[in-house]
Amino acid sequence: MTKTKQRVCDRLSVKAKTAQALNIKREIKVTSKETNEQIVGDIITKWMSLEPKANELDYDALVSIAEQAIFEDMLDDNDWALKKINHSLSQMHKAKDTKKDDKQPLPSICVSKPASVETQEDLNKVIETHKGWISLTLDPKKSAYQGRANLSKCDLRKLNLKAADLRCADLRGANLEGMDLSGVNLSCSYLEDTNLRDTILHGVNFKSAKVKNTDLRGAQILGCNFNNIDKDSLILDASIVDKVFK
Repeated sequence: MTKTKQRVCDRLSVKAKTAQALNIKREIKVTSKETNEQIVGDIITKWMSLEPKANELDYDALVSIAEQAIFEDMLDDNDWALKKINHSLSQMHKAKDTKKDDKQPLPSICVSKPASVETQEDLNKVIETHKGWISLTLDPKKSAYQGRANLSKCDLRKLNLKAADLRCADLRGANLEGMDLSGVNLSCSYLEDTNLRDTILHGVNFKSAKVKNTDLRGAQILGCNFNNIDKDSLILDASIVDKVFK
């Protein structure tokens, strides 16, 4: 006999004795643990003939219903048994559906069209929308994945990007020459052919950014995070290479 069944039989013995003590009309003889197991087996077999779907429930769930039937003197009430079984089946299916939903793959990320940026107001709108996109992307329960900043080939030189959150943004071919980019988060962004010459780069996060022919010549680099990027794909002044990547 398994430990689970042993434990169930012990519990059933207590329930049966309690039922006897309360003078429940149906007589239940408790002579051994094997007898208790047989009582449960007979009850469950009867219920399965009434509701074949009861077979979907695990053993402990059926035993719990059987114990309740004995305690409440409901062994002959088929409607009561069917109600309890169907309720347990409903709860089991809900639990499975919830678990299944949690494993649903994330929908594909929408790619935004290149933005038309001529003024600071235009840029602010793109950044604000991008913040919403980041929030949605980080929440797997959300289904809307629109608004990712696409600033590819934009000339942003006269605009302000300080402390902007541009994680995963598309800045390929963008011209940011001479801009103060202090505090900007460019992690996982796309910076192929991006012009960052003579920029102020204090505390900029470049972690995991996609770089290729990314021009950083003349840039003031201080406290930046260049982890997990292809350093050989950056265009840098020879005099600062050792300082930046020591």
